[in-house]
Amino acid sequence: MPDLLPLFNRSDNRHEQKWMSTLFKCIQCLPVSRRAFQNQLFRHFLFSEQFECLDDYASTAAFSSFLRVLKYFSFYLTVFLPGVFVCVAVYLPELLPPQLLYKIEAAEKATPLPLFAEMLLVILLLEIIREAGLRMPQSLGHSVSLVSALIIGDAAIATGLMSTPVIFVASITAIAVFVTPGLYEPATLLRIGTVLLAGLAGPVGLAAAFFGFLLSLVSTEALGVPYLAPHPFPQQPLSEDGVLRRNYRQLSRRGFNIWQKRERGKRRS
Repeated sequence: MPDLLPLFNRSDNRHEQKWMSTLFKCIQCLPVSRRAFQNQLFRHFLFSEQFECLDDYASTAAFSSFLRVLKYFSFYLTVFLPGVFVCVAVYLPELLPPQLLYKIEAAEKATPLPLFAEMLLVILLLEIIREAGLRMPQSLGHSVSLVSALIIGDAAIATGLMSTPVIFVASITAIAVFVTPGLYEPATLLRIGTVLLAGLAGPVGLAAAFFGFLLSLVSTEALGVPYLAPHPFPQQPLSEDGVLRRNYRQLSRRGFNIWQKRERGKRRS
């Protein structure tokens, strides 16, 4: 599981400001002079950094906090929503409202595949369409992906191969994953794994997928720093900025820079 998570990242000319803020936070960076990575820096990632961006500090604290919570919600939605839908619709239908259950049942009666196989097939088709759009010229890639998704979705429903609820759930997850583009690859693989476990083992498989993902996050480290740490130095955090962004008055209460950290280390030694 740790191999699925992005633990390191390299510098990019398009994100100089983000890397300068990284150096200011004293996050460990490694210069590399290889020909393939000429004049670049490598640094470790924290899980919370995948949901932060520089635009958070250009807006008010309330709106930035709302966007961060929305990003966390979108990530867990894209990972667990298809599995939850399959688990509830197949193994726990009594949890659904009667009207919704009748609509799902009527839609599934017209399809030859079980709900579990339909969800996997739709997810794989969406990934194939996305990959095809990326490999085509940029001027045609977006148009081809959009047209292909519309045509295939409409044809699948018209021929009765797939049901509307399954396509609707898979489309929501396919859109929500782009809210956190840095976690696209692990989110895609985790979504497929969650659907497999939920379809084969029901609630037990869904719970196993959730707790397995949680335990993998807790046990992952990068350069000795826990992956779930809110700051590179948990003992003395650089600021109280976390899932909820504080206002500038609270962020500036604890002044901090690299030299202060170095002087504190000398005094302790």
